[in-house]
Amino acid sequence: MAQKKRKILVIFYGLPGTGKTTACKLFAKKLRDCYFFDSDEYGKKTDFFRGIDFGSSSDEALQRRRMEFYMAKADIIGNLIEGNACVALASGCDRKEYREILYSTAHRYHTGIMMVEVACPDNVAKKRMMENKGHVSSPEKRWELYQRMKQSFQPIGLLEKWRHAIITGSIRSEFEVASQIDELIRKRSLEEI
Repeated sequence: MAQKKRKILVIFYGLPGTGKTTACKLFAKKLRDCYFFDSDEYGKKTDFFRGIDFGSSSDEALQRRRMEFYMAKADIIGNLIEGNACVALASGCDRKEYREILYSTAHRYHTGIMMVEVACPDNVAKKRMMENKGHVSSPEKRWELYQRMKQSFQPIGLLEKWRHAIITGSIRSEFEVASQIDELIRKRSLEEI
């Protein structure tokens, strides 16, 4: 009897403008059965962030809206996990309570979790934001959000890794990303997905 492959949810996380979506798309392309969920597109197609001024909204209002966004996204991710060996998404996941929503979804579907932090220097992220006009808010507002998120960013702690059996990795997006993705896939033995 053939052994059933373990499913995996791979989350590329980090601050805005660090290259999460680019790295995540490349990762999903390199695997045979990996579905790429585009959080940016989902955010644009829904009403979650319409009318939100990312630069001046209160932290409470922004966190409440983001929590709703993560909960809705988790429902979709759960459905995607059922039909795919791997689901990859790029998502800020800058706060533990947002990650917990995605962890719960993965556990509900008996799916492994891999968290890949994508980072780059501030000046690189700012340049990318100023060049990318296709987001819900202006580049200036995104830069303000980046600075706010950086202040409150909650890294994944050892207890969180252990409790959820999380595999971790990292990518420095100011360097060539494709070779880092290849190394991540090789080191984590994901070639068969």
